[in-house]
This record gives sequence, C-alpha cells and structure tokens, in this order.
Amino acid sequence: MADAQEGRAGEPMPEDIEFLRAQAEKCRWLAARIATKDVSETLLQMAREYEERAERLARERDPG
Repeated sequence: MADAQEGRAGEPMPEDIEFLRAQAEKCRWLAARIATKDVSETLLQMAREYEERAERLARERDPG
C-alpha cells in the first residue's frame, strides 16, 4: 500500500479496522488517566487519527 504508515522498526502498521479502533480506545483510556495536559491531548489526537483511519478503511472495503 503506497500510503501505509510505518510502525516500530519501519514495519508497516496493520490496516485492520478492529485493530485501529482498539488502538483508539487505548489512547482514550490512557488520556483519561494522564495528568499532563499536553500528553493527554496528544493521545486524544492519536485516538481521532486511528478512528479516522478505521472509518476510511471501512468505506474503502464497503463503498456501499
């Protein structure tokens, strides 16, 4: 995939809808427990990005 993002050690990040949604949930869970505002905001932004990727992937797989 040409626009795949890279994860640890340069490996492509999985483009699995459930994985992406689970990652978003983890980010939100952590953000709720982090006292540092900028870290919390970063985690919430990451959650939004994971959700957006999951939604985009869902639309691509089922253009409907």
